[in-house]
Amino acid sequence: MDDADIQMHLKAARAAGRESACGVKLQHSTVKSAEAAAKSLNRREVVLTGARNYVEPYPCPFCSPNLNPANPLYLWHVGRAMTPEEREYYRAA
Repeated sequence: MDDADIQMHLKAARAAGRESACGVKLQHSTVKSAEAAAKSLNRREVVLTGARNYVEPYPCPFCSPNLNPANPLYLWHVGRAMTPEEREYYRAA
């Protein structure tokens, strides 16, 4: 995930708020771990049939201990994949 995507996700998570962005979601220490979890969840029948949304990893602005762009340390969650319109909105924000 490139820096523009990370910043977009951080903005969206802040806008959603701590309860929605974190809530009871599992914390992943690496993007690779979160990506693996999302990939596994997206293979479920309920996702493939459209009964549940696809998910994607995102960095958490509330859990991450260091958001300094020079040396960030992100913690990751997996949540509903953003729509193209949401991505466009938060990229411009």
